[in-house]
Amino acid sequence: MTGHVDTLMRLPPESRWRQARPWIFAGDRSFFAALRHDAPLLRLPQVTVASRFADCEEILRRHDLFSVSLYRPKQGDYLMAQDDTAQHWRVGFAPVFLATVNHL
Repeated sequence: MTGHVDTLMRLPPESRWRQARPWIFAGDRSFFAALRHDAPLLRLPQVTVASRFADCEEILRRHDLFSVSLYRPKQGDYLMAQDDTAQHWRVGFAPVFLATVNHL
């Protein structure tokens, strides 16, 4: 395992997201490279992180399996709380996200 993933795995499971979150939001390319190599689907108690383009693409396209409907009561009509809607694609969020993930 590489440094980032090894660091995470040494922590208690409930502390791993707290450590990984800053790396994710900072766009730490070495962290994403480590995930793709050692833990392409990183399962944490709070969240699962997909790091390979093919996995991210499938997650975004398979609304039947990976729905955001559980967030709808909290988020309302907010763009991120919509599954496969015309507005979602018209605004261009999903294609831009996929292109961004492909370059990490």
